[in-house]
Amino acid sequence: MGKAADSPAMDDHGAEETVFSGKVFEVIHQPVRAGTKQFTLEIARRAPGVRLIITDPKRSRFLITKEHRRELDAWDRRLPGGKVFDTLAEYREALAAGTDLEPHVLTAARREAEEEVGLTLTDPRVLGMSPCGATVQWDLYYVVCTKHTELPDGVQPEAGEQIIPEWQTADEVERLCLSGELSEERSAMALLKFIRGAK
Repeated sequence: MGKAADSPAMDDHGAEETVFSGKVFEVIHQPVRAGTKQFTLEIARRAPGVRLIITDPKRSRFLITKEHRRELDAWDRRLPGGKVFDTLAEYREALAAGTDLEPHVLTAARREAEEEVGLTLTDPRVLGMSPCGATVQWDLYYVVCTKHTELPDGVQPEAGEQIIPEWQTADEVERLCLSGELSEERSAMALLKFIRGAK
């Protein structure tokens, strides 16, 4: 997570031109130069997401959600999480201003923990970020938390969400990741790396 593999660096980036802007994605064209070659990158970009790795203090159990996903037309196991920014416009403004995204990530982590699993997070910290790719930019930030308290009103999902929190052992979480039952593969890899590193 975090750092990309070594690749030839782009020498120069030109100004972005937005050629399409929807509710979730925008498509931009950006002129670039690598050595003597000049070309235009077409990039689909959406605001980043946050995923929560919530454990007990001994890191022996992990909080996973069982969530009905429209794109799968089935139930899926997931890390709790959601959007860092409510709109693409807010994200665009943050990028243009050169804003440090970490405070926004932690704010989103606290909000999503309250809504999806009914917890107030005490010690959240950013573990790392997983980029989607060069021409599709959808970064996922991973936040770890071992200290939390239950909210009296419990889980408060957004309208249309069906979410069931489940505490699972580290061994069961590894099984869910490797079997594909936790289907978001970037999150499965981040979770496996964290569990193996924590043992």
